[in-house]
Amino acid sequence: MRNLRALAFNAKVKVLGRKPLPLRTLWLTLTPPMPKGATIDPVDFCVLKCPICPTGSATNKYKQSIMPFELFEKILNDIRSLEEINLYNWGEPFLNPKIAEMIRTAKKRGIWTQISSNLNVRKDLNFWKGIVEAGLDVLMASLDGATQKSYEIYRIGGNLDLAIANLRKITEAKKALGLKTPKIIWRFIVNKYNEHEVHKAKGMAEELGVDFEIAFFNVGDLSPDSETPDFEEQKSFWLPANKKYLNEWYIKKREPLIDTHCPFLWSGPIISPSGKVFPCCHVIDENSAFGDVSKEPFRSIWHNEKYRYSRSLFSMRKYEGPAISTVCAGCRNYKRSKGK
Repeated sequence: MRNLRALAFNAKVKVLGRKPLPLRTLWLTLTPPMPKGATIDPVDFCVLKCPICPTGSATNKYKQSIMPFELFEKILNDIRSLEEINLYNWGEPFLNPKIAEMIRTAKKRGIWTQISSNLNVRKDLNFWKGIVEAGLDVLMASLDGATQKSYEIYRIGGNLDLAIANLRKITEAKKALGLKTPKIIWRFIVNKYNEHEVHKAKGMAEELGVDFEIAFFNVGDLSPDSETPDFEEQKSFWLPANKKYLNEWYIKKREPLIDTHCPFLWSGPIISPSGKVFPCCHVIDENSAFGDVSKEPFRSIWHNEKYRYSRSLFSMRKYEGPAISTVCAGCRNYKRSKGK
């Protein structure tokens, strides 16, 4: 679902997209303060079969589930430092029947909320009014095409007309309630089969009164614990011809793929619907979890040996605990510290 989340990597790194986080100072410690941002996944299954997504292709290695509202409340109680959350990762958030209540609860605590959805859910206007009224700040609608023909090549099982109809309902709900949020973004992930429709889709977004942004396609090579397919074959099949729509690392063919230290380990934990805590949004194997917030306090996980060892890989600080290995040892996404 989150397949190709766009991150901005500068001297200050945006993990959740709203506030720049001063990671230069955080990288100096293996036990950072409690995080201000997190990704909390309400549900980790989906109605679509997108072939590169581990959920859609059924290559993920975890038991699929829906996050109980009680667990969501426990997480917010555990991490009182939170200022913003992504309510999505590996599934379709609007399949969780408590999603509006989750948004509302977060907003009551002053927490900024964002959802990414394919909008392939059959919901009436009252449902969308509930989402808008709950206080969602940003909704990213992943619509990768201006016609059904191009859209369904990647969004297998998807219905573009249904997604656009839901967009109309959400904008109608905002007007009916007199609210300016959520900010709605038509997010168009560019591939070989839809790149000719970017401008048409932008015009459709303008007609609907929503923002439009393009996002770059990746071929699944960011996941450090996935079974390695033939990435070159995937690149040939999926990547657009126009280089302006390509991730920089595919043009320069560099490794690490992203030319900065890992931001997630210091400021962006990922929490699955069952409560498993993962070091980043690219991890797809349940066995790679660093802890389980349904069974232990988040603070003890945030400063445990797995986190401290993993941070040491991207920091000048030395890890002095017992010998250990984590999924981060195999990461080729981010810049390691010298000799690590």
